Amino acid sequence: MNGALTSWILETSNWQKEDLSNLKFEFESWFHISRFGATKSLHDHGQCSWSMIYYVDAGDLPTVEFPRSGYLQIYDPRHIQQNPDDQGFFNLKAMFDYGGFAIRPNSGKFVIFPGYLEHEVVTYFGQSPRIMIALNCLIRKK
Repeated sequence: MNGALTSWILETSNWQKEDLSNLKFEFESWFHISRFGATKSLHDHGQCSWSMIYYVDAGDLPTVEFPRSGYLQIYDPRHIQQNPDDQGFFNLKAMFDYGGFAIRPNSGKFVIFPGYLEHEVVTYFGQSPRIMIALNCLIRKK
């Protein structure tokens, strides 16, 4: 996992490969086995630099009846005016949209995102168990 995270850090930051040897990567991990009706309410991992999810077995695919079953919903951290009459933020192009994004779980998918992003798991309606490994990484100076 450290290799994937290192690659991601080098791609998304101004760190150089040689700089990373001066940093200490502290990981914690856990697993989830989600069954029918499982969900995870809105939360963040603000105490860490990066959060990661690996889908060992994504379980059953979403259905027509439940098209977002078990999706990981990550929210945009920019808070905007919540006035339903304000049409200024409706119908924006994706680059300017404030809605965040949803990730459909697939077996073998590895997701990395900043720990400060609020996220939740939409209720899973599959019959087969979904197995995920979650990780957090705090990066400190040595």
